[in-house]
Amino acid sequence: DAARSSPLPGRYTANTPPRFFSTALNPPPPAAPPPTLVTAVFDLGRERLSPPFQRDRDHSRRHLPAVMAIDLPMVVYTDAQHLELVRSLRGARPTVIHTVAPEQLAAHALYEPVQRIRRDPQWLAQADWLPLSPQAALPAYNPVVLSKPIWLYEQVQRNPFGSSHYYWIDAGLSHTVPAELLQAASFIRLAQLHQRFLLLCYP
Repeated sequence: DAARSSPLPGRYTANTPPRFFSTALNPPPPAAPPPTLVTAVFDLGRERLSPPFQRDRDHSRRHLPAVMAIDLPMVVYTDAQHLELVRSLRGARPTVIHTVAPEQLAAHALYEPVQRIRRDPQWLAQADWLPLSPQAALPAYNPVVLSKPIWLYEQVQRNPFGSSHYYWIDAGLSHTVPAELLQAASFIRLAQLHQRFLLLCYP
């Protein structure tokens, strides 16, 4: 009768679909924590440069929202003048903000050696464009660029969001990368595809 044919709770009969067996006996693994993005927002003075290296004062404000809107955990290194902007653009998304003062960059042991290289006539003579570049013309440019892998490593060690994958992403990346690629799904997919080191260039 109907009472006898009804399976007891937690039991499986010959009429139970095979797909149900695989799901019930081998439940899917829990979702991995999302990757964490690390970036930096600083005013390095590129508006003072000549084209093609010049960036107007509103450049970061035009391109920063696309990166700040990525719905993933994010760690942002920034200066005091961008602090409130970063907070407002990130909203309620999981975010850790580290403020870095110019004097902190200048206090690094390698700051002065980098400045000597930047001003070295022999180094500047390597290419016609080099003296006009941000690498040569802006004192804070190289220290910030060279700090990127250090800051990324620092956050991997701290791991504030329990992530297994960390990615550095430039704050102005939407200047060269379409906004449709700057989505959480893109970075989640990257984390699924690789387990060690990835250096991705676009295009």
